[in-house]
Amino acid sequence: MNVNNFRFLLTDIYIKKEERSKMNFKETIEFQIFTDVWNFFKRYYQVQNDDDYWDRAIEESNQIAVKYGNNKFANDLLIATIREMERKLKKGQNITS
Repeated sequence: MNVNNFRFLLTDIYIKKEERSKMNFKETIEFQIFTDVWNFFKRYYQVQNDDDYWDRAIEESNQIAVKYGNNKFANDLLIATIREMERKLKKGQNITS
């Protein structure tokens, strides 16, 4: 890469950084998904080893998935969250009876 190409690359990176700093991320679908999944995680943080808890958690996760049209990003975050809840249950962390 010659010096002129490198300068162009740096200028392009700087411009994109400026564009990102002006962007309102709170208006993006990703921000909305993160917010809904984070609130879901907080509601079910104290894992319970009973069917009612898991029925409610699965039903609510399905509602979030439907809300976003089964968006892959939303589904992946929900699956990761439920796996974390299952991991905590198996490890005995943050469990309530």
